[in-house]
Amino acid sequence: MTGPHQLPAVSTKFRVGKKFVCEMSFGPSGLACEWSPRVPDHLSKKDLRTYRQRRDMLLAEVAALIGAPVGVADGRGCGFVMSVIRPEDAAQAEGRA
Repeated sequence: MTGPHQLPAVSTKFRVGKKFVCEMSFGPSGLACEWSPRVPDHLSKKDLRTYRQRRDMLLAEVAALIGAPVGVADGRGCGFVMSVIRPEDAAQAEGRA
């Protein structure tokens, strides 16, 4: 297993709906997410689905790099939903890209 200080940086940039662009990266300092032109106040169900799919594709790549699952906590309503992204999810995500 590779330590976080030895990982190559991975990143992705994608549109979310008509108004926003999200740039997400993972490197030695962890996960970073930048929105342009600003962080959205609200996303439609379709745009939220797009964001989560692209985020999960990046995290699947990270899981493959470290050889271990990555946990994700999504805020939904008044609580959180936990999911696990496994290294083998990276190959499946490539097929959807």
